[in-house]
Amino acid sequence: EGQPVVNGFVYVYTEAESGLMGPSYGEAIRIEDDGTFRIDLPAGRFFLAARKRADGGRMGEPAAGDLNGTYPANPVEVISGQYHEVGDFALSRVDAATLQQRLAVGKFDQTGTRFEGQVVTRDGAPVEGIYVFAYLDSRMVGKPTHISDPTGSDGRYVLNLG
Repeated sequence: EGQPVVNGFVYVYTEAESGLMGPSYGEAIRIEDDGTFRIDLPAGRFFLAARKRADGGRMGEPAAGDLNGTYPANPVEVISGQYHEVGDFALSRVDAATLQQRLAVGKFDQTGTRFEGQVVTRDGAPVEGIYVFAYLDSRMVGKPTHISDPTGSDGRYVLNLG
């Protein structure tokens, strides 16, 4: 509503094919209390997105009610040795119905093949809110091929595979 977003994050992506979502970002920086941010980047072409999650986290699929947006003048061209003032960009609340539609397809699609398990600490205590990824590349770089919903309070997850 025209106010600075405090404690959100600005994400820098090197390509837009990811939809500017997911862990394929190259950098993430916390937004300052006055709504500003500063990121040191090498020369190149970058895409910016910003998010503020209700839980204060930096990673994970945005939830209904979280704030999400992309810089309208993407891509940003960075010149070596210079700072580029990008100005403001607006964030919108994530709509619950739209989010459910998005989760019903793609990397969250329910298929007949899946992994199920539990994420626990070294002491065996369940860990809530963790995403489990599956990659086709053994180096586990870039965007994962499949992503689970976050683990529940019992640490359990289901990772649907295509």
